[in-house]
Amino acid sequence: KIPVYDSVEVSDATAFLQSTDSGSVDIITASDVFIYIGALDGVFREAGRVLQKDGLLGFTVETPTTTKKGRNTHRDGVDGLMLLPSGRFGHSQAYVEYVAKKAGLKLIEWREEVLRKQGK
Repeated sequence: KIPVYDSVEVSDATAFLQSTDSGSVDIITASDVFIYIGALDGVFREAGRVLQKDGLLGFTVETPTTTKKGRNTHRDGVDGLMLLPSGRFGHSQAYVEYVAKKAGLKLIEWREEVLRKQGK
């Protein structure tokens, strides 16, 4: 058996990171997590704090449609956070880059992929 993880946690993302020592984590993965959080300021800020200098935060998001209907603007004036018809949150690349930069993180790759197929 090959160990893959030091630990796996199930918790509120921001609260868990707040209880984690600064600079103590080399990688954080959050697949299908941020679509249920909405505003990412807090979780990105805490991820930036707990990650080691060259640490990585890997995650998935759903992107909002390009229509303005239902679009939300971040409190700092950046478009790209919206509640989707599915009930999940959508995050644009511009929004993710903005929040990451504020948290001292840098977006190194953005790919658009189909991660979920719903309906017919």
